[in-house]
Amino acid sequence: MKILINQTCDAHKYFPILRATQRVNSLYARLHGYEYSAFVGLKKGNSPVHAAFNRAFLMSELKRAGFNGWYCYLDADAYFGNLQFDLTAYLNENSEHGFIASRASSDPRKWAINNGVFFLNMGHPIGQSIVDKYQYLIDQLVPADYWDLSNADWPPGAYDDQNILYGVLGHNPEILENMKNEEGSFNCGTSGFIHQILRAMYPNFDERVGKVEQLCDAVINDFIKEINPLLIKNW
Repeated sequence: MKILINQTCDAHKYFPILRATQRVNSLYARLHGYEYSAFVGLKKGNSPVHAAFNRAFLMSELKRAGFNGWYCYLDADAYFGNLQFDLTAYLNENSEHGFIASRASSDPRKWAINNGVFFLNMGHPIGQSIVDKYQYLIDQLVPADYWDLSNADWPPGAYDDQNILYGVLGHNPEILENMKNEEGSFNCGTSGFIHQILRAMYPNFDERVGKVEQLCDAVINDFIKEINPLLIKNW
């Protein structure tokens, strides 16, 4: 089974957070034999906020390149809190699904997910359909002049990356029926196997950066304490 763990952010605002979580996520990937990649910059646009759309462009590129494994996306502020978690077993158990995500809030609607962490099966017709529909809606709904702005906020009409994905999930019954909603397994603060330190938890950005660094350092330090010192020497 091919498993790619991917993160992305802009080169300025969110890079300090990615720098912290990347250490943990790349270590997790190396320990379990998965691929890890991080794209820093903008696939399209001129403003840091445009990096939120990177995931869609990256998925389209992978599909065109023939990637047919699991695409595991983590926002810059998300990291594996449990380095021992068996992601291969988890994804094997859920191989009938094309998409796995966690609810964004108490909203009962199945499509109301947090797209800061998700698992997309690019070897599944539903996963492939999500990639195509997501890219199509971004191309159709985001105004062309929005990409030219250097100090952009979210695009008009709430056509941001998450709301557009809501449209993909909510308006395609075959996708909605097949997708899996997880609750409490990931991107729920510091619970579950993937932790995410959301903006709502730490409105002050510098405090948020510091907290992410602190938590990621703790994961690395716990790992160092548990493994044979000889392995550290040869790492």
